[in-house]
Amino acid sequence: MRLDARWWLARLGAMSLAEVAHRGVRLARAPIDRARRDRLPAHLARWRGPATFVFTPAAARAPLPPALRATAEAYLVGRQVVLGLGERALPDPAWHAAPAAGDPRTTWELNRGHGWVVLARAYAATREPRFRDRLRHELDSWRRCNPVGRGLNWASAMEAAIRCHAFAWIAALLRGDAPDDTRHVLAALLFEHAGFVARNLSRYSSANNHLIVELSGLAVAGRVLAIAPWHRRALAELVREAERQTFADGVNAEMATHYHMFVLEALLLVAWLERAHGAPVHPLERVIARMATYLDAITLGTGEVLHQGDHDDGKILPLFEPRHAAQLLWATSPVP
Repeated sequence: MRLDARWWLARLGAMSLAEVAHRGVRLARAPIDRARRDRLPAHLARWRGPATFVFTPAAARAPLPPALRATAEAYLVGRQVVLGLGERALPDPAWHAAPAAGDPRTTWELNRGHGWVVLARAYAATREPRFRDRLRHELDSWRRCNPVGRGLNWASAMEAAIRCHAFAWIAALLRGDAPDDTRHVLAALLFEHAGFVARNLSRYSSANNHLIVELSGLAVAGRVLAIAPWHRRALAELVREAERQTFADGVNAEMATHYHMFVLEALLLVAWLERAHGAPVHPLERVIARMATYLDAITLGTGEVLHQGDHDDGKILPLFEPRHAAQLLWATSPVP
């Protein structure tokens, strides 16, 4: 796709010298990363999905809400909601499509795995093979068209981390009911993405929601793949960053309401998984509680939120919509 140089120049102008240097080193190292092929750990050859997750198998099979079924049906015929543009008909494959010329964010949005999560949820609820078959086609197509480290879809570690969340939820939704080859593809995709994120964490930005989302994806991947070093390091750094980037009154340091909810969602996804494993991370829970208190204070009785700052409607999972704030507030309560 053709990118607008003005978009990249604006991004560059917002960076500190340390961040520019850090990104320069990452760019110079990119050919090495592309040539690097991490060996899949032996235990993942037998991986069947997360042993413990935030929901029970019965919950995964609960009836599909009408809006979610409509989303799954639209995805089957090549229609998907695009960041800020509404539902659009897309080519197959759509991995390199540019719905808004010059803005890579709309391409990244198509590659966050939202449709895959919806397909997995639809299959878990209905057992209709068309949802499972389309999901497997999508995963195979994405991996074939996007070799690790190559192209726009590997330009952002945060986008890779968002896909980590998608793969973890898909594997949990399909656990015990996916062919061996599908489980192997999911394990490989999650491992490859987490390894890329671990090598390319964002640094040096003062209000760095990218780093929080990256660490959240890495922590989740480390937990569900049972790779303790990833999980341990990412969780420890995530706690430090969450505390550093949250003011005492619960407001996220970026001071944009949308990004406040975006960060809260990332933290909640980690907290839910840790609670499910009987290991709640109390410093993280305290940050979440402060952020939720602020979000509740700016949410009207109608569910509308008093917004300030930048806003692009982006989310990590498609299951926290359409009433994003209300669902995040509900999710701050203990796991059902």
